[in-house]
Amino acid sequence: MAEFGSKDRSEEPKNLEPDWSYNVGEAVLDIDAVTLSSFEVGILILGEKNLFCLKDNCVTLKYAKRLEYKALCFQAYVIEPDGKLMVLVIADTNTLMIYEGTTLKWSAQLPLTPVSVTRAHFQHLDGVIVVLSEEGQLEACYLGSEPSLFIAPPLHRRGYDYVAAEDELMELRKSAKRNKASGVQLSDVNMDAELIMSVTVSTDLEPRLRGNQDDSKDDAEGRNSMCRITIELSTYTTLRDVQVCVDVSKPFVVEKDCHVITNLCKLVT
Repeated sequence: MAEFGSKDRSEEPKNLEPDWSYNVGEAVLDIDAVTLSSFEVGILILGEKNLFCLKDNCVTLKYAKRLEYKALCFQAYVIEPDGKLMVLVIADTNTLMIYEGTTLKWSAQLPLTPVSVTRAHFQHLDGVIVVLSEEGQLEACYLGSEPSLFIAPPLHRRGYDYVAAEDELMELRKSAKRNKASGVQLSDVNMDAELIMSVTVSTDLEPRLRGNQDDSKDDAEGRNSMCRITIELSTYTTLRDVQVCVDVSKPFVVEKDCHVITNLCKLVT
């Protein structure tokens, strides 16, 4: 602003006009800007009674947080790679407030009254909160228990092929959609392990039982014998609504191809 004026007094003075303006309705204590993403920048404004967040166009209010205390200073930062916007606010009661958006996530009592706060990164120690008092006292604080300086090595040193994993995931999703569309139900692994099935096919043909007069047509075709099949089901747990389906190849014909057992507690033949 000082260099905007003309050095030559003979020239007419130029008027300095703002590119944008926004009325927050109260005195501004501090202002900060953070990069939210590759295409968005947030402008944080600490007022006497509110905390404002403006979009980078400076005409749209992203959110506003009403403060129930007198704020002294603040600092905004973004957690990577989640892209979460966090704001440190110091209250006049020597209390540190940490907000994620408009939600209070953490609060801690400080041993001094800060006039400035920032978030620093030291060797083997990230996210240290550094505060400065009016008397010049400097404190480096951290949240929670005392951090350990030991850094555990990674469990898996080999790299991952994320492209191949993405392709495999897409194939599994397509297969699940095809099975759902065709009505194929996936079997329960635990149920298959608990259900024991035994099938016995008789080697002797037995005379067919004639239940009605319509069997003359079948007798003409030679279907006057039957082969008995015995299916035994046993389980160690309670199974309900068990369906047993029988499928035979031609020229054999099954009389009843589906049996429904409401409670599996007896032998079915």
